[in-house]
Amino acid sequence: MVITPARQQYLRLKAEHPDAILLYRMGDFYEMFDEDAHTAARVLGITLTSREFGRSGRVPMAGIPYHALNGYLRRFLRAGYRLAICEQLSEPGRGLVERDVTRVLSPGTIDDPALLDDGRANLLLAMASHGALVGMAWVDVSTGACEYRILPADDPAGLAAVVDQLDPVEIVGPAADELDLDTRVAIRPIGGEWSIDDAEQTLARHFPGGEPTRPAAARAIAVLVAYLERSQPALLLALDAPIPYQTEGIMILDRQTRLNLEIDLRSRDRHDLFTLLNRTHSAPGARRLRALLDRPLLDRAALTQRLDAVEELVSDATLRTGLGRALAGLLDLERLAARVATGAARASELLAVAETLAGAGRVLEALRNRAESALLIELAEEIDQLAGVQARIRSEIDSQSSRLLRPGINRRLDQIYAAIDHDRDAIAGMERAERERTGIRSLKVGYNKVFGYYLEISHANREKAPADYIRKQTLTTAERYVTPALKEAESRILANEERAADLEATLYARLVHELGGAVGRMRATSAALAMLDALLALATVAVEQRYVRPALDDSTELTIEGGRHPTVERQLPPGEFVPNDTRLDAAGNVVILTGPNMAGKSTWLRQVALIVFMAQVGSFIPADRARIGLVDRIFTRIGAHDDLAAGRSTFMVEMLETATILRYATEQSLVVLDEIGRGTSTEDGVAIASAVVEHLVERIGARTLFATHFRELTRLADEIPGVIALQTAIERHDGGLVFLHTIVPGVAEAAFGLEIARLAGLPESVIQRARAGAQTTPIGWTTGPQPATAIDLVRERVFNALLAADLANTTPLESLNLLADLQQRLRAASLEQVGPRALLDADDRRDAAQAN
Repeated sequence: MVITPARQQYLRLKAEHPDAILLYRMGDFYEMFDEDAHTAARVLGITLTSREFGRSGRVPMAGIPYHALNGYLRRFLRAGYRLAICEQLSEPGRGLVERDVTRVLSPGTIDDPALLDDGRANLLLAMASHGALVGMAWVDVSTGACEYRILPADDPAGLAAVVDQLDPVEIVGPAADELDLDTRVAIRPIGGEWSIDDAEQTLARHFPGGEPTRPAAARAIAVLVAYLERSQPALLLALDAPIPYQTEGIMILDRQTRLNLEIDLRSRDRHDLFTLLNRTHSAPGARRLRALLDRPLLDRAALTQRLDAVEELVSDATLRTGLGRALAGLLDLERLAARVATGAARASELLAVAETLAGAGRVLEALRNRAESALLIELAEEIDQLAGVQARIRSEIDSQSSRLLRPGINRRLDQIYAAIDHDRDAIAGMERAERERTGIRSLKVGYNKVFGYYLEISHANREKAPADYIRKQTLTTAERYVTPALKEAESRILANEERAADLEATLYARLVHELGGAVGRMRATSAALAMLDALLALATVAVEQRYVRPALDDSTELTIEGGRHPTVERQLPPGEFVPNDTRLDAAGNVVILTGPNMAGKSTWLRQVALIVFMAQVGSFIPADRARIGLVDRIFTRIGAHDDLAAGRSTFMVEMLETATILRYATEQSLVVLDEIGRGTSTEDGVAIASAVVEHLVERIGARTLFATHFRELTRLADEIPGVIALQTAIERHDGGLVFLHTIVPGVAEAAFGLEIARLAGLPESVIQRARAGAQTTPIGWTTGPQPATAIDLVRERVFNALLAADLANTTPLESLNLLADLQQRLRAASLEQVGPRALLDADDRRDAAQAN
């Protein structure tokens, strides 16, 4: 098979990047071939075609226009793909166009703002094991922030929970480590030895003078650095020295709890807590707010300082309004600083740096002489307007003309531009001179990128063209010519433009490099501005939603008066949400909550957990007042779901979640359980649920809210000190139920399943059939003997008939007929296709028929 040169070139480049989608520039399109084309068609929703490559045959092909590249790159990257961008390096002409890969992109190695999600950190995570430990190191290359931590290798659920909390866009790890975790993003294996000696040398080379790290962390950091070196080495210039992730004083929430409480679903169409609280004015502010939700505090002093700042912003409307105006319009200084650090910042980005630093000055003005809380004063002191940086950017970057740098920056550059202007003026003068020389008043000088400068004459005047005119192009209505003088002037302009571009690039690179010395102060300023923005968002929501400041202490008590669910309340008309009180203390720190579905049990459980969570973020809370003993962890077991891929049934998942709670909960924890034991028999379910409650009360002592349909559990309120029974209040009205959505003392009288089924819209015939069949109190809600059902009576008749049969005096045929009849009666009873009275009547008719 003969392979064309273009196909050979493509295959060579693809072989150099086998793990990436190769986008191969061909004219105005980036083409993808073979399996890459199939992937592109599926991921991007574009047409899959094919292309002839000589005698090598047709190959699958899919393409995207060059001017829409960024939009398609974003879609590829969000789907988790690694990309190699191949550009044309020579002009099309005779022979094969020179091409090469100029950029390799992956979800975690992008710093271009056009490809990033403004309000979300873009984390690249590396994981590596050493003995019984796993090291994790992560970086946001768009900001340079780098952290690491170490975890035990024998706790895959804990590792997966940390990964889920970090929410990385890409994960890499040594291929030899064979890490197998249940993570949303697959781990990309990286080849290499990754010995401890090699890892320590990598750290010493890139982060000289850094603190020594343990082997597991050192390997993870080395993998991170190596992956960046292979992908985009320039990004290492923006990397901060890795620092240990601070876990002390931080509340831990596992993956399921974050999902159950809908803290941050990272989805634009969901009503989660982050979306509710995100009233920030800037992208760094939104990312900082997310970070606050990722790391609730256990340190009461730090929380008090944060709440003091929010309270000041809530109470001082002038400060709140002025700060909001100053923060509005600030650009992403954190990511801009990283672009400066890598030397990749464009002129427009430098101007954005200057504009944002000027905005920082307006923030300081808003705070000056008004801020009184310690945190607001501390943040104000961190803000540096960097007046010198602003002045230099504005004095050197030319935003008004086609030049990159302003006149007066470099004498040689000014001379080159003067020569260019002189020749352009000369060409403009040629138009007047040639009109006079030829007498053609419509003659004009034009320019395009293909032919350069030209003289254009209409067809009516082409006979007047002088002999020194050289025809270059014929149009429908005109002819285009050049002259030796015009070509000479054009050649000088092109040569000088190239010299100017080269010199400007050198001078600009030097400017960016020198501004890099201020990156540290830019980042500190950006961090302070982002925190101010996040605090202002919390204050704004508190004012609008009538939130109050919680009182925090170190007790194990929890008192909430008039508590409301923050996101559910927001979805209802004002005043319609029904508030509820909560009290957990020594007299009762375990609640058994009963009541029918739809009566508000799950909402109340989540509401209490969210109020505690918000308080430990440093936010005001949706309540009339609250006193909260700090919680070290919030555990939730809510809802029913399976994990079929891992071979786990709904009940197994429920038990695994419960086991995690019983293993890690402490006296300082808050435990929220919404049903336990529904996935097995009623007897086993009640027994397991009772044992769990007893363990929580007697062994752990955690504050616990337990919603259940097992009424038997409420006996624990009479048997175990500290357990109290609550119910959701309902009223009967016109034969139906009215849910009051209030939590009151007592035990729900029934589950009201049939009433709920009617509300859900089940056909009335089904409701009536179910009611007729419900001859006994539902299993799990009775303690006395159950009356026999019609089915039981039929079965008893069959049994008696079998005992009464005189088999010794019946023929074989009579015996078979008897068995067939008894079998038919049992089948009819088991199918329950008629009402109980009709069932007995039918059985009586069979007896009568046989008697006759």
